[in-house]
Amino acid sequence: IYADDLYSDGIELYTDKPYPGWTLINDYAVYNSPLPAYSSTSVLLPFKTVKLGNWSNDIVMYVNGFDYKNRTSVNFTVLPSPNMTISKVLMNKDVIYEGNQVIFKIEIINTGDVNLENAFFVDYKTVGGLVYDHFEYNEDCWNVEDLGDKVKFILNHAFAIGESHVIELVYNATYEGNFTNNATVGCEYEEAIDSSAAN
Repeated sequence: IYADDLYSDGIELYTDKPYPGWTLINDYAVYNSPLPAYSSTSVLLPFKTVKLGNWSNDIVMYVNGFDYKNRTSVNFTVLPSPNMTISKVLMNKDVIYEGNQVIFKIEIINTGDVNLENAFFVDYKTVGGLVYDHFEYNEDCWNVEDLGDKVKFILNHAFAIGESHVIELVYNATYEGNFTNNATVGCEYEEAIDSSAAN
């Protein structure tokens, strides 16, 4: 008995997994023993998705080389998985005193599997004794919006898969204390992404 799994190019069969009672030979799952009358067996064939789109997966059972026409089909859709990450690093190496400027390096990365439109991050202008002063960057790819108590930085192009961008925000330390500064990243897609970083 063997099973011929006919699958689309949007999925791949894991060939390094154990199949108790079965042997995988050239993508055929071959049952290792005779199957008694009126009995049953099963095999779990794991796949991984490798492309977006609509795909189908068919399986045909053979006995002694004959196709018994008991084909079973499964149709499914692999949807995009948009995702972004943001990191925030305090760049000041020395002790920060009142009157000093505080620099945060922010990096955003498209860690999903689809390009994103209007990717952005938002930071607060005032956090305790930290007051936003200005931003610095080495690439002209940001549009900036004043949101009152916040400032919003928007990428001016489609955010490609695996792409990353860095920008530095400069704050003034106006009095002593311990402060936490949060930034939130997002984009315009079917479902909003909400990831945040603090320092």
